[in-house]
Amino acid sequence: MFRPRQLTASLLLLSMLSIISCGDTITDSPTTTDTATDSDAESTTDQYGSGYPYYGDNDFGGKTFTIYNVKKDLWDMICVIQPDELNGEIINDTIYNRNELVKQELNCEIEEVNEETDGNMAANLQTYILAGDAVYDAVYMPMYQVIGGLTEGYYTCLNDVSTIHLDEDWWDQILLDSTSIRNKNYFATSAAHLMGYDGLWCLFFNENMMDELGLEYPYQLVRDGEWTLDKFSEYCKAAANLNGDDSFVKDANGKAVFGCTSFHNVVMKFIYGLNVDFVSKDENDEPVFKCEDENFINACQKLAEYFGKSGEFLNADSDTALDTYYQNFFENQRTLFLGAELKTAQLLRSMEQSFGIVPYPKLNEEQENYRSTAVHQCCVFTIPVTNTEPDDVGLLFDALSYESEARVIEPYFEVLVEQKGLRNENSIEMLNLIKETRSFDIGVSYQWVVDLETELRGVLLAGNPDVTAIIAKHKNTVQDKIDQTLEMMQ
Repeated sequence: MFRPRQLTASLLLLSMLSIISCGDTITDSPTTTDTATDSDAESTTDQYGSGYPYYGDNDFGGKTFTIYNVKKDLWDMICVIQPDELNGEIINDTIYNRNELVKQELNCEIEEVNEETDGNMAANLQTYILAGDAVYDAVYMPMYQVIGGLTEGYYTCLNDVSTIHLDEDWWDQILLDSTSIRNKNYFATSAAHLMGYDGLWCLFFNENMMDELGLEYPYQLVRDGEWTLDKFSEYCKAAANLNGDDSFVKDANGKAVFGCTSFHNVVMKFIYGLNVDFVSKDENDEPVFKCEDENFINACQKLAEYFGKSGEFLNADSDTALDTYYQNFFENQRTLFLGAELKTAQLLRSMEQSFGIVPYPKLNEEQENYRSTAVHQCCVFTIPVTNTEPDDVGLLFDALSYESEARVIEPYFEVLVEQKGLRNENSIEMLNLIKETRSFDIGVSYQWVVDLETELRGVLLAGNPDVTAIIAKHKNTVQDKIDQTLEMMQ
């Protein structure tokens, strides 16, 4: 399990979530941080010794490692690898001090090159790689950008890098297990890049609204295994109220109250919650198309039933400012639930009403476990094949990953989540559950099902349960993409 090595008693509930994340919802709202005193930063740095077991006598002689990364606040997430300086903000300073420790231990420097437009990264790398230019030692970019280059042989297999200890718990084992093919991993994540923590998907709910509606907070339902799609729908039905409007339509200035609101991509989060996959893996660690399974079809039909109920769900897709989405519909009690990433806790920090989080619901009480996810456009770590010394950067990021677990995670959760975001111990417990039950669909991660996913999502949002024809339409195309990936990765 992916866990911090050191946690205070108050954080023992918080086992690790991984880095996967990003960008399913995009907002222009500023990322909020807390300030810290110099002593705070120093205590975070000095609290643990240098416990990383693989420093040894390694000395890079002042070598500078150049890292290609997305912009430091992509989608309002924390994406920075190398802060420019200490600035009194506790997360910035903790990351900075982490790097200073590792740089001192290995006698090296870190240069971070940020790409303002993340969609350009794959094309830029292709140009450098085909020209044989070793511009970057390592890359952090969204997973969907990695996949094309992966099948073209642009990246080093991380299992072959002797200094990267992928079996250690400072690497995200859930992502590694979910995205390996034939037991090979070409990308990985860890707490060295905090984007995935911010990108964990949750259901936020307004406690004040539940009080007014006479509803039980769903925490105990979750604990008892009774937080199902039917129960969630009951809550949404109780909240749905025209309130003097003629119909349930998206209107920033309207009066209608909805059960839940989010963007269209929340459909996939509900699907994962119902414990089904587009693509899973067999005993040989090879992908298998699963959409024709009865369980998958039943889950989709159940979701169509929910989305088809008037007022229970509002699709918030819009080209208007997202403060309309967060503030008007959730903060102003126009929706009971909000489907969003964990980062949203920071965007809601000024909200007057109390709020909490729960996982996405199960299909029924017979489903054994809850199932959660982070966004599949997460940033992942890769090494371009133009780097002829992958063991060097491998050691650097193995050390950064370890030290991030030891030093960065506690202040992240303590300051950004506990103190300024989630407001009660029940939500902290729920967060722990959500992190522990994460999963990633390899078909989504590798972009094999993107067209199927898009069409299926539209049908379900329209409340149409007829999904078998859509699945049949895309089956061969998905299988062809799987076969091409397997062939090119031989």
